[in-house]
Amino acid sequence: AGNRTTLTTEGHQLTFTHDELGRETTRTLDAASADLAPVTLTHTWDPLGRLTEQALGAGDHTLRHRSHTYRADGHLTATTDHHTGDTTHYQLDTVGRPLTVTAENWSETYAYDTAGNQTHADWPDRTPNRAARGNRTYVGTRIQHAGRIRYTHDAAGRTTVRRKTRLSRKPDIWRYTYNAEDQLTTCTTPDGTLWTYTYDPLGRRTAKHQWPQDRTTTVSSTLFTWDGTRLAEQTDTTTGVTLTWDHQGHRPLTQLERKPRTQSEYDSRFFAIITDLVGTPTELIDHTGHIAAYARTTLWGTTTWNRDATAHTPLRFPGQYADPETALHYNHHRHYDPLGLAPCEIFYRMMSLKEFEQLGPNGEITVKGTENFVTQEKDYIDTLLYNTRKMKGRKGEQYQVLVRYEMTHGTREALLAAGRGSGKNRDTVLERHGIELDELNGSKDHIHVKQERFGLNFGLRPGSADIFNERIGGVTYEML
Repeated sequence: AGNRTTLTTEGHQLTFTHDELGRETTRTLDAASADLAPVTLTHTWDPLGRLTEQALGAGDHTLRHRSHTYRADGHLTATTDHHTGDTTHYQLDTVGRPLTVTAENWSETYAYDTAGNQTHADWPDRTPNRAARGNRTYVGTRIQHAGRIRYTHDAAGRTTVRRKTRLSRKPDIWRYTYNAEDQLTTCTTPDGTLWTYTYDPLGRRTAKHQWPQDRTTTVSSTLFTWDGTRLAEQTDTTTGVTLTWDHQGHRPLTQLERKPRTQSEYDSRFFAIITDLVGTPTELIDHTGHIAAYARTTLWGTTTWNRDATAHTPLRFPGQYADPETALHYNHHRHYDPLGLAPCEIFYRMMSLKEFEQLGPNGEITVKGTENFVTQEKDYIDTLLYNTRKMKGRKGEQYQVLVRYEMTHGTREALLAAGRGSGKNRDTVLERHGIELDELNGSKDHIHVKQERFGLNFGLRPGSADIFNERIGGVTYEML
C-alpha cells in the first residue's frame, strides 16, 4: 500500500510494479517512439529481502545485468556484471569492514586501526585522487596525512587546509572557512579561485558562487532548490542549464536537463537513473534506451565516468552532491570526503541494515553484535540518556546522538504490511529496561533512533527501508 505506480516527467513516464512486501520488481520507461521498445529495469530479491539481480533491457536486448551474492551473515561478497563478464569480490573483516575489493586487472585494499580509522588505502591508477593512496595518520580521529595529502584542522575539528604535495612543483592547497553553524562558507582552490556558499534557515545549501582572483564580481553561480531534505533542482546562472531530479526516498529516479535556446524556448534531455545497492547513480539512460553515461566508483565514493559519456550527474551516495572545487561531497548538514578517511557525521537518511554493512561510508558500518532497535518511548529515551552519561553507553559503545524522525502518518501500518519486525531487539529492551516498545504507535508520528560508533544503528529489511525513507518528513538530532 502506498507504493508509487507511475511517475511522469516532461512527458516521459516510468511505471513501477511491486511484490506483496512492497519491494520494487520492475521499473519501465515508456518507448520514445513506435519503433522502439520500452526499457525495463527488473529487480530480483531472495527470501531474506536482499537484492540478488538487477537487469536492464529493451525488448530482447539486454543493456545491463548484475547479480549479487552474500555470505551467511548477510554481508555482500561479490557482484557480477554479466554484460562484461567481470566479477567484483569483497573481503571483509570480522565486523564487516571492507579489506579488499578485487576484480580482473584491478583491486582496492584498505586497513583500519582498533578505533575504526582507515590507516591504509590503495586503488588503481585509473582512479582520481591517486595522491591520497598510501598510509594515513591521525590525532584522535582527525586525519593528518593521507598519502601525499596533508590536513590542518581548527579547534572545532573542522578541516581548514588540504595540502597536496607534487613532485618538483609547489603544492596544491585548498583552504576552507566555516560559520558558527559549522557550515562551509568559503573554499579557495589551488589556482586562487574563491567559492562562497549560502544556506537557508533549515541548513540547506541555496547557492554556490565562483569569484575570480580580484574578487570583483562572480564568474558563475549555481542555485539549488530543495524538496524537504532532497535536492530537487540546480540552475547554472551562467549557462542557464537546469537539472531537475525526482527521487524515491533519497534514491534518484530521473534527471531532466533543460538548456535555453531562446528567451521563450529551451532544449530538454530526459534520463532515467539506475542506482547500485546503496543508491549511488551507476547509469544514465536516455529516452531512447541508450546508456548516455555510466560510472566507475571506488568503495568510498570516488567516481569517474566513461570518456564518451554524453551526460553526467553530480549526485553520488544517497543525498550527496559532488563539488569538484572542494574535492568534497556536500550532504545536507555536512560534507563528506569520498576518500572515506574519517568517521562521518550523521547520515540523515536511513538505509537498510545490510546496506550499511556492505557499502556504507567509513564509520557508518553497523558493528556486529550490538543491538538494533527503534523506539519513541520517553522512558526508554530517558534511560538511554542516563546510561550514556553515567556508564558511557551499554557495552561501552559510546552513544553520541539521538535522532528523531518525523514520519508521514500511516508509516507504522506500512512497515507492518512490509513485514517489519524487531524480534530480539524488543526482547533485549524489555529485559534490560523493563520497557515494552511500541514502535510508531497510532497516536504518534515520530520515531527515535540511537547512534553509536559514529553510525546509525537501526535494522530494517531493504523493502522496509525504502518505505521508511519515502515517509521521512523531517529530522532533528540531540547530542548526548
